[in-house]
Amino acid sequence: MVEKQKAVVENGVQKIRITAEKGYSPKEFQLQKGIPAEITFHRVNPSGCYKEILFEDQGILESLEVGVDKVISFTPTETGDFEFSCGMKMQKGSYTVVEKSRRVLGLLGRFWITSIFTLPLLILMIGMMAGFVSHTVSRWGTFLATTPIMLVAGVPLSRVPGPHSRSTIPIWIPW
Repeated sequence: MVEKQKAVVENGVQKIRITAEKGYSPKEFQLQKGIPAEITFHRVNPSGCYKEILFEDQGILESLEVGVDKVISFTPTETGDFEFSCGMKMQKGSYTVVEKSRRVLGLLGRFWITSIFTLPLLILMIGMMAGFVSHTVSRWGTFLATTPIMLVAGVPLSRVPGPHSRSTIPIWIPW
């Protein structure tokens, strides 16, 4: 099964470009609920079938000129699968609206979080070398301090991509 092309979010607007030539390309795509969408149609085929674009669920019917980009704007308010078609409903495409994706923690974010957790580890090691911290406390302290570092920084890099897996495990943050 081919994964649907996802609209790219730029400045708070989802954008995707669709070419109307021999059908619609991409024929299927994905949008996120609650984020304004701009779908740019570029008509190449002069066939009368492609002279209009219909988003029936959104109440949108717009004309398309050959060689001219036409932007269709709306904000998806419901999740699910929806169709768009030419004005005659012969050429069809579909889009799926999903809940908003949570933001994936990037490399710089992982760096700062692991830096914060590294500070107690550093203090613990200095305390052990200076003789202020016992070996047993140091062992458990090291374990407790390195665990969040490995989970935040190490886990996404430790997974080997396979034919049915993603290349990394996303670390989610709540905002």
